[in-house]
Amino acid sequence: MKDETLDMLAEIVRSPGIGLGSLQKKLVLDTGKSETILKKINVLLEEHGYPPIVRKNKRLWVSLDLEELEQLEHSVETEQLYALSRKTRLILMTLIIFTQKYTSLNVLANQLHVSKNTIVNDLALIKEQLVKEDIQVGYSRKTGYYFLGKEIAIRIMLIRQLHLLIDGKAQEKLLVTYTTIELTEIYQEKEKLLKLERLLHTQFSNRQLKLLCLLIPLLRVRCLNYQEISTGEYRAIIQIIAASDYQRITQAMAGANLCNEASKKEKAFLVIQLLSANVIKSRGEKMPQLGEVIDAVIERFERRSVIFFEDRKRLKQMLYQHLGPAIYRIKYGIPYEDHDIEPIIKEYQAVFPMAKQALRPLENYYQIQFTEIETVYVGLIFQSFLTKGYLMEQQQRVRAIVVCENGVSVSNLLYQTLGQCFPMIDFVCNISAREFYENPLVYEDIEVVFSTIYLRTTKKIFVVSPLLTQEDRQRLIRMVNKELYNREQGISVEDILNLVKKEVRLPDEEKLRSRLNEYFNLPKKQEQLVLDSKFHRLLPEERIKVSKRQFSFNEAIQCVAEPLLKSRFIEQAFVDKIIEKYDERFPYFVIAPGVAIPHAGFNDGVNELGFSLLKLDYPVRFSNKLSAKVLLMIAPVDNYLHQTAVQAFYNCMLKEEYRQELFGLQTATEIKQFFLKNIQ
Repeated sequence: MKDETLDMLAEIVRSPGIGLGSLQKKLVLDTGKSETILKKINVLLEEHGYPPIVRKNKRLWVSLDLEELEQLEHSVETEQLYALSRKTRLILMTLIIFTQKYTSLNVLANQLHVSKNTIVNDLALIKEQLVKEDIQVGYSRKTGYYFLGKEIAIRIMLIRQLHLLIDGKAQEKLLVTYTTIELTEIYQEKEKLLKLERLLHTQFSNRQLKLLCLLIPLLRVRCLNYQEISTGEYRAIIQIIAASDYQRITQAMAGANLCNEASKKEKAFLVIQLLSANVIKSRGEKMPQLGEVIDAVIERFERRSVIFFEDRKRLKQMLYQHLGPAIYRIKYGIPYEDHDIEPIIKEYQAVFPMAKQALRPLENYYQIQFTEIETVYVGLIFQSFLTKGYLMEQQQRVRAIVVCENGVSVSNLLYQTLGQCFPMIDFVCNISAREFYENPLVYEDIEVVFSTIYLRTTKKIFVVSPLLTQEDRQRLIRMVNKELYNREQGISVEDILNLVKKEVRLPDEEKLRSRLNEYFNLPKKQEQLVLDSKFHRLLPEERIKVSKRQFSFNEAIQCVAEPLLKSRFIEQAFVDKIIEKYDERFPYFVIAPGVAIPHAGFNDGVNELGFSLLKLDYPVRFSNKLSAKVLLMIAPVDNYLHQTAVQAFYNCMLKEEYRQELFGLQTATEIKQFFLKNIQ
């Protein structure tokens, strides 16, 4: 039985009444495949004494709670130790070759309980996969199969395999069953790593802790087989590590009795692993220069995306905790823990190009280039600060905490997302599972826990995905409303509107409906929110102006603001703030040659989201070196709703041929047609 059977069962247990279509979409399954898996689940439930899945109106229920699910998974894991999927078998074969002195065809076939032909086919696939990592699988009569290549490359390949192993089930049991590693070794390394955390005033993510607990014993076996890193590789590591970091980590390792027997070369390799490790929390800045560069990254993001971060200090702390390890990962090519993030990338796609642009100062300073996956996780940190949940005033508010076992980028995004989904709940803090178990009295008055893993607790618990898609949020909102507030369908905006209309006359019912849907984050109206933020809706033809006059900077700002002032989208204070705050030494309004986006903050006199545009024949001066012929003024109502439209405008203006065409247009109608043609 494959892991997908347990994965589907877990989704049904965690989301009672989940629709079959939603389940297929979430697990990327077609109808035939999902029906096959559902049959397997019923067989599994029957074998272990549980009732089958109940179907009603294409929705699914199962009479299993979270604790019973955990027990069932444990039983299945034990049964599967000797019935391996090919993916798991390939991982274990790699680990066996990595750690054992002699690995012939017979040895591999016997250990993995498959035929020699199966091993031959598996080896062919492993060889094919390793070509891109510049590693070969060699063979000799004396040692059997072995890896041929640079030792560092072989170890990084091993780390990738361990990440895949952690994604599956019973990783510790598999390692103990199919290698010479003992379970006690893994537990001993965990105790040492927990002590190391305390000495370093940090906390690794749960996944990172698991990885290190498995990696360290494997490396020890590797060294006993005389496969240490070379002197040249050691020197390359030392050049990467800052002297202060090396001293700090090695002192903590000595204090935790971690790898004291290892050579200085092996300790250096482990230092790199610890410096690049994903953390949940870390106290104190160890890289002062990084803090300065992060300031530049934040400023660049603000200018590029036309926003102002209110909680800038906390954002800087989050970025610092994530970027410190990321720099070492990128420099040394160490793989980052991965998630099924494709749905999240699609949902927040507007933020990632802005994150990529913002990271340029950091890339230049450290002479690195952020990979796509590393950029995505930085983008998620920025995303978590773009919108704020608003608290509903009520006398008795449910108090909740969020328990997340992932890194700082994912855990902070989850915390902010849940706050936006449930404005009626008072989210107190975001912690790890270890903190939850170690401090029960601190959270005694907490009523509800939202957690990425199952926890043993008497409190009401909702197990959630670390990365919530829009569909996940919709399902969770229904579940929480039903279980906490006894509401089957959640909050009805139409009922609220009908009550309000009985008491007062509504000047703009559609606008209030939109704001209420935004506030309560209701699923059916989410598409309308996105549509309302599109460029063409925000810049109608009547707010486009063309002028042949010569303007000063102040005059141009006042002129482009007139359509927004006239329609009461902004107050004069907004215009005054732009003029007052603008410093031509830092001409960040100019986003492309001849194009500028003047703006202020959403608290500086904005009544409604909207754009206005001024096209000039004579460019207006923004600094000694920069001027603009096109000014797009943005009136933002928050840090989020205008992002898609700004990104579309920016992408258009990056193309020189588009800019030149726009500069030559002479009427508002021509300009509107230009944007309709060139901006989707």
